[in-house]
Parts: sequence; structure tokens; C-alpha cells
Amino acid sequence: MHPGMFVSGCAALRGDVAPLLPGISFRPFYPLTLDNRSVLTYYKHIGSGWSPTTKAAQRQQIKMKTLTFNNGTVSVGDVFVSSWGYEQTNVNFYQVISVHGKKTVTVQEIRASVHRTHSMSGYKTPLLNDFCGEPLKRRVRDYYSTPAIEIEEFETAYKGSPEEKHEFTSYY
Repeated sequence: MHPGMFVSGCAALRGDVAPLLPGISFRPFYPLTLDNRSVLTYYKHIGSGWSPTTKAAQRQQIKMKTLTFNNGTVSVGDVFVSSWGYEQTNVNFYQVISVHGKKTVTVQEIRASVHRTHSMSGYKTPLLNDFCGEPLKRRVRDYYSTPAIEIEEFETAYKGSPEEKHEFTSYY
């Protein structure tokens, strides 16, 4: 990996990196009182790349299906990109892990590769299948030339290409 690059996304729970999510609490998935066997089991799972979200995503991919809209299609594995913020530009990536009915998908946030071009700006590209956060079930809408999903009231994600670079700015 290039020295100017690092991995970002929701909470980086690998190694000694603690999640920095102000105002959001989470329940750890490891026991609070650890004996030697629990510690060994925990590290064995981390070392093997095991994760409950990746196993769930693999089960969901068995039921692959494609949704068709006036302005494109949505299928499992597609990436949605949101760019939002005031005075700074936040970029988040979401990957479709399952489709339901005629207009509903389940997406999950994925981490991004970050390349800084200046001290407070740069660009991000998605890291496919590197999930973080919780799965979200959302309805897909036709939005001009591309399908879109509303993540929150302030954040809308549009279907994008996994290779496309997206600019961000930050004041941190």
C-alpha cells in the first residue's frame, strides 16, 4: 500500500485500532471478562478473517437477483456512493448484499482506500467486500440517470462504479 494511503470507513475493528464514532455506542462482540480460552478463540477468528458480516453476506449472495429500473439495473455486488456534508465533503460507499421484491435492497457500508492529495483533501475508492457497520434495508428510487437510495434524511447514495475516484475534504 502506498505510504500516503490508509483505510477508512465506519469503525476499523482490526488490530489495535479503536472505533471513533462520536455519539454512537456499540456492544463489543467479544466477552468482557476474558479467560485464556476466550482470548485464543477471539484471536483465532481475527487471524482467519472470520467476521459475522462477511458470513451473512456470503449467505445472501446465494439468492442473486437483479432489479430493473428506467435508468439502470441493481444487483448484488453493486456499489452506491454518497457525497454529503456542509463545509466538508464526506464520501461513503455501500455495497448491495441482497435484493428483495421489486424495489428494495439490503446494503452495507464498505471501507474505502484513501489517497490524500493535500493536508485536508484527497480522493477515496471503495474496497469491495470489506464490510463495516450494520446492513440497511432501503428502497431504490429512479433518480434522473441512475438508481438511488436514501441512507438518511441528509444522505442519498447513487449507483456508482467501483473503480471511480471520489473527492473529499476534511477539517480534521
